[in-house]
Amino acid sequence: MAQYQELYRLREDPTAALAYLAGVTREEMSKNPHKRVAQWAAELKALLETQVSEWHSKFKLDGVEFRMLQDWSSITTAEYIDLETYMRQPIENAHKIMGILYRPVVSLDQWGWYKLEEYEPDKYSEPMKRVPADIYGGAAVFFCQNGDAYTTSFLQSLAKGVLEAQSQAITGGTTPSPSSPAKTQPK
Repeated sequence: MAQYQELYRLREDPTAALAYLAGVTREEMSKNPHKRVAQWAAELKALLETQVSEWHSKFKLDGVEFRMLQDWSSITTAEYIDLETYMRQPIENAHKIMGILYRPVVSLDQWGWYKLEEYEPDKYSEPMKRVPADIYGGAAVFFCQNGDAYTTSFLQSLAKGVLEAQSQAITGGTTPSPSSPAKTQPK
């Protein structure tokens, strides 16, 4: 993760990004033939633009199993506020976001439901820098896909609420009764 974040920071300077990956100074990298550096830069750009499509609900780090939050309806206020803050710069704060979304499992029941370690701000931020970037990318895909579904559901719920409010405004808050069947006169 940390390597991806640094490459993202250096994205405007391919020579510096390549130097970082090679473990040399920018000046040393500049001594390579231009054609070779340009080819490496193109390959690095293609690698960084690779779309991640797999979501990882769990992974191991230092022998400890980490899993993603499973009950979004009970997210704590601290988790919510920190996510809102860190999502303003999602790449720079990827390790902090991962430390909120994924935490060690403290218990697992027979049906697969698990309880995560309680959230402590920034407790796992530094260790998350060692997590492969594709795990973060998968979490981002998960949020984008579920964010679309959530937005659609929210808009439908909002539209229903608006219609109900309009109906109550028109009827004065009363529920209209069904009209009685029309009576016909015998011939």
